Amino acid sequence: TSMPAVSNSNIVFSSVGGTNYHWNGIYFTNLSAVRNANPGVETLGLQVSPLWADTAANNYELTAASAAIDSADSDAISGPEIDVDLLGTPRCDDANKPNSGIGDIDFADRGALEYTDECS
Repeated sequence: TSMPAVSNSNIVFSSVGGTNYHWNGIYFTNLSAVRNANPGVETLGLQVSPLWADTAANNYELTAASAAIDSADSDAISGPEIDVDLLGTPRCDDANKPNSGIGDIDFADRGALEYTDECS
């Protein structure tokens, strides 16, 4: 048997509109539609811009106003890499954001890169 797929705590965003999400063989234009069709899916997901620094220059670092800061599900990651981001930067607690994440590190950021400008 296989384990059912789990999807939660994602940021769903499209700068051009249209399909934002593909779940269980169906395409959706917004996160609300995903939740309505699939109870229990993306209960902690957000449909907002991640507010990356400069996508035109391939800079996907978070900016200070991003909803991704201190809001990840750190239990979605396993192994020693839970304490660091993709570049090996330690997870840090932004003093200007409430810790709204879940898991062992409730201040981890969503996405591959940790925002570190306001760490305490």
